[in-house]
Amino acid sequence: MEDMTIPRILLSSLPNASAQKLFLIVLIIFAFWVVFMTSKDHTEFMVHLNNRIILRRWSIFKEFLHSEELKNTPASVEAELAVTAILEKLNQQIPPRPFQTHSSTTSAKQSTATIHNPQRTYCVGDQLNVLLVAKDYFGNRKEYGGDFLRARMSSPALKAGASGKVTDFNNGTYLISFTLFWEGPVS
Repeated sequence: MEDMTIPRILLSSLPNASAQKLFLIVLIIFAFWVVFMTSKDHTEFMVHLNNRIILRRWSIFKEFLHSEELKNTPASVEAELAVTAILEKLNQQIPPRPFQTHSSTTSAKQSTATIHNPQRTYCVGDQLNVLLVAKDYFGNRKEYGGDFLRARMSSPALKAGASGKVTDFNNGTYLISFTLFWEGPVS
């Protein structure tokens, strides 16, 4: 009974229930941090956080393929080669992460968007293509793709909107294609 008095005194000394909840949350986070730092593999975990994302490190398929029942059968060798080929193709789709700071990531303010092959007038059903050149916060053009972009056009007067199709050229440029579904100005 005496052991419970210290936490009760600490909690009762806080001014209100919100402060008490905040104190408990901080205490729980601190406890998890202590457990994490004292675990034997925390340094290996931190090293993996700093490395590039590489799908070859995912060993789910390899554990399955190296089980004793499947070892050295023609089907297992063929399956392992197929899985390796798939993982290599997936690896090529992941862009490198050369940025070390926030300032070297893509900036919407620095990036430029221009209408590709502009026309004087457009008709309903025409394509409107916008070329986006991604730049970082320093104003330098990006040399790789992989940005997550959502493109929308809208007409507030008509209360209408449509999404655009984004094509990534993997060099910092993107083509955004809109189909024009209604008459009038769009933004």
